Amino acid sequence: MVEINIYPTHSKFEYLLDLYPPVLANKFLPQWYKDQKLYYKHKLLDKTDYIQANEKNFRRAKNCPAIQEYLTDGVVVPSWSDMYIHKNNDDSFNWEVELANINILKELQHYQYIKHHDIKQVEGMNLNTASNYGLLKLISPYIFFTPKGYGLEFSDPFYHHRRNVKILPGKAETDKWHEVNFPFEFYYDLNIHEHKSLMIKAGEPLFVIRPYKIEQENIKLNINKYDQEIVKIQEKNLAALSSVSSNWQRYKKIKEN
Repeated sequence: MVEINIYPTHSKFEYLLDLYPPVLANKFLPQWYKDQKLYYKHKLLDKTDYIQANEKNFRRAKNCPAIQEYLTDGVVVPSWSDMYIHKNNDDSFNWEVELANINILKELQHYQYIKHHDIKQVEGMNLNTASNYGLLKLISPYIFFTPKGYGLEFSDPFYHHRRNVKILPGKAETDKWHEVNFPFEFYYDLNIHEHKSLMIKAGEPLFVIRPYKIEQENIKLNINKYDQEIVKIQEKNLAALSSVSSNWQRYKKIKEN
């Protein structure tokens, strides 16, 4: 178990952690995932041995082991405020973070909730940035601590389908450095519009954090020729998976025993 500690950068920001606390990813699942029914080869009626005839039952994304593992792993950090980004008729951009308007935060009136990197810093990356401003980034009201030897990986919560801004992925050695801010691009080119606004809602999944072990060893990558024995191992795996109606959880129990 890896312990992750999150602290507000200012005492006034404690309210944010009360209002929009980070949550284990398996407790903060997107609605589409909760609504999807798991696929079963045959669905039993009333827990008897009779199967329902002619029922259309299809495998869904919820059955995909890769999506299951990715979606339920880590910690979801929600947006700490409503945020608005505006593209204006004169090709300028401006933004508003509603948190800045709260009276109790007036002492932080010079706090910058959104900053930007010059476009030269991301030259050649072909990102959807703000013309004349470059890459915008969210300034986090939190700092992150992990045990020695562990860091945090930050990524966009892709499967939550928030399609306005995309947090750029990155890794930080949070056992040594605890401030992490979040550059982002737009999902589409806002510069083509004369006037356009987008909104990030408070409480929506903003990014996901996952701990990783900081390794000093280099990766040894092996590219191999066809090996019939290796293929036989996977054929055996496929036989086991098929034998339990392609139910991933039942298959894992077979492999664990």
